[in-house]
Amino acid sequence: AVKKLERRVKHSCMERWDELSSAYTDGMRAVMAWQRRQRQEVARGFAAVQQNFVQFVSREDDRQDAVDAFVKTFNDFVDEFPDMLCQDSTKEELHLKADDLAVTLTEKTEARRVAGLQRHAAIVESGWLE
Repeated sequence: AVKKLERRVKHSCMERWDELSSAYTDGMRAVMAWQRRQRQEVARGFAAVQQNFVQFVSREDDRQDAVDAFVKTFNDFVDEFPDMLCQDSTKEELHLKADDLAVTLTEKTEARRVAGLQRHAAIVESGWLE
């Protein structure tokens, strides 16, 4: 009678062990699959944030337009009044215009830098970068 009981207990324990082992394995597979999906989503999210920032930094502005306008005005002036380039008053005026261009470019560059820093801070505060 004890042997029959031992077989039943042994068989019952083995069934429970198999069930427990299967449940543990299935649970771990589910957790690992979830973790892979999370890692992929984070990688996609980070790539999107990075791509968005690169597009933001690469956006065009009108600084080159300001330089082109200055160069065109200067070249037109030189073509029309080449003899005036030797005069001190003309040189002073051209230097003032160059200084104005430098101020304009500096202001535009500073505004762009501030916008870039604000965008960077927003990305950092969004939680994607820690």
